Amino acid sequence: QAALDEMLQHHAGLHGDLVVVTHGLVIRMLLGGPLRLDAERLRQLHLANTSLSIFDADPPHGLQLLNCTRHLDGVVSDDARSLSGG
Repeated sequence: QAALDEMLQHHAGLHGDLVVVTHGLVIRMLLGGPLRLDAERLRQLHLANTSLSIFDADPPHGLQLLNCTRHLDGVVSDDARSLSGG
């Protein structure tokens, strides 16, 4: 919750979007806590390296995009043999 509060505080001082780069564990903690992703969906979720997730800054912080890898081309796709780590 403290991480989310800090992100929202930074966002409040901006005139646009805030981009946060972090590790999967932090993303999972946000998804399972303040972002309230369903526990079963969270348990089954494979978070791809370099994936994008977008949520609303205003409560209830709805997810607009989750674990998107469309920006990766075929050479750098999300699988065990890829540069993104799979």
